Amino acid sequence: VYGADTNLFSRAEISRMDEPTYLIDKIALEFGLTRPFGDDLDIYAGIGLLAAREVTDLGTKTYTLFTLPVGATLERRDEPTNAKNGYYISVDATPFVNIDNGTVGARVFGDARAYRSFGENDKATIAARTQIGTVTGSDIADTPADFLFYSGGGGTVRGQSYDSLGIDTVTNGETTTTGGLSFVGAQLEARYEVTEKIGLVGFYDFGQVGEEAGFSGASEWHAGAGLGVRYNTGIGPIRLDIGTPASGDNIGEEVQVYIGIGQSF
Repeated sequence: VYGADTNLFSRAEISRMDEPTYLIDKIALEFGLTRPFGDDLDIYAGIGLLAAREVTDLGTKTYTLFTLPVGATLERRDEPTNAKNGYYISVDATPFVNIDNGTVGARVFGDARAYRSFGENDKATIAARTQIGTVTGSDIADTPADFLFYSGGGGTVRGQSYDSLGIDTVTNGETTTTGGLSFVGAQLEARYEVTEKIGLVGFYDFGQVGEEAGFSGASEWHAGAGLGVRYNTGIGPIRLDIGTPASGDNIGEEVQVYIGIGQSF
């Protein structure tokens, strides 16, 4: 539409998300446009509507959201599934209006990755990633649970249990755990190709969840570290990572295992 480079997309979703701290039944519709600018920059903008029923320790609620998702991706890696040099930046923003109670807010999330190889035939690679996100205009109680931020697991902090870090609130002697309104994370990897097919990886991950937008309130952090093995294939490396907590009272006492295709980032 509007020329050969602009694409129209549509998406329909019916889902149940059964997560450690919430259960959401959702129906969503979204329409939008995507357009490349040059060889490595893509931008999208859309309009959406979603209705959901959410069950958390805070209670049960239903809501209908009108959303205006926008975002951009800058891809300058030499190989997306197994990058050795270059960088990648992605920014997504989802302004939303709760049609039921009039709450207006926005969820913003950014992901930046950089790679540098050196040595004979670029066998050694340093890879770094940082993630940062925030929800503005809405407090925790009025923000959809899947818009909030948690930390722990393969996408944030390996070695820590999935979504194990959130915000704990004590009410009438009972502790309630929710996601936070802000998040910052960092992952650092040292990769080395032992042979053409086999690679070794050492990693350290960090994640921090904040109670307020922009970390203006209380926050908690944790870290994890570990080792991994890569087996290169034609569609990217097969990944095996073994991580353990690097902070808290259980340092080195637990093990988490992650398996996938492609590098972790």
